Amino acid sequence: MSHKALIILAFKKAGQNELIKGNKEPSKTEKATALSVAVAEINRSTIGEKSLRTYYKRASSAEEGEDIKIPQWEVVEALLQYLGFTDYADFLQSLGEAKQLGDLKEDRTIAEEKFMKPFFIKGWFLSNRKGLILGFTGITVLLVFLFINLKEEQRWMVWQIDHYKEVDFNAQLVGHGRLKRYREERVEEFKKVEPDCNTIFFNKDGSVKIWYGKNSEGQLEFFTALGLHPETGKTLKSITEYMILKYICPKERDQ
Repeated sequence: MSHKALIILAFKKAGQNELIKGNKEPSKTEKATALSVAVAEINRSTIGEKSLRTYYKRASSAEEGEDIKIPQWEVVEALLQYLGFTDYADFLQSLGEAKQLGDLKEDRTIAEEKFMKPFFIKGWFLSNRKGLILGFTGITVLLVFLFINLKEEQRWMVWQIDHYKEVDFNAQLVGHGRLKRYREERVEEFKKVEPDCNTIFFNKDGSVKIWYGKNSEGQLEFFTALGLHPETGKTLKSITEYMILKYICPKERDQ
């Protein structure tokens, strides 16, 4: 199954992405939060950072030859895409050398050398021709990415009452966990709203337009886009007819 190797590699990539963003010592919670958002954005799957940390803890402490299971297949598919694999077969093929040795412990080492450390040029030259080409392609893409990010001025945003607002860098806000890297779609599309019975909750194709979650005081709050609750950091949930009738339009339920 190799879900152990999958979750460990996903956390490692999330950590590397955080380093690129300027977070020098990302915590497991920060990595898990980044993964939770990535999974939601890839295929709209919902999994909280707490569940991801639990899987990672199990994978890290698993005995040699022991695997773990991630029961939500849609989450597995999202993690595969996040790591750049076309499908599960492609991922298993990347671990083929470890399988031949019959040692699951080497899954992590081999996959890291191939996909998580593209700057080890010597390893690529010792690889086959296909691996060499893929290696140079990966290095080129990464260098272009780094160049663009270094060239562009870093931008920041902070949550203010019901929306994100672009602000200047503030070390105090960073310490409180409020300052976020600027994301245009978050600023333009992510708002807190107070829906009523006249609110349009679903698009014509049936997809949702409203998401919900509880704040630190346990109160329900509603938002216009999928993501993490700005206050608690937990993944928002899609609105349902049940939630609408119970919490927003109870009168219509009673009719």
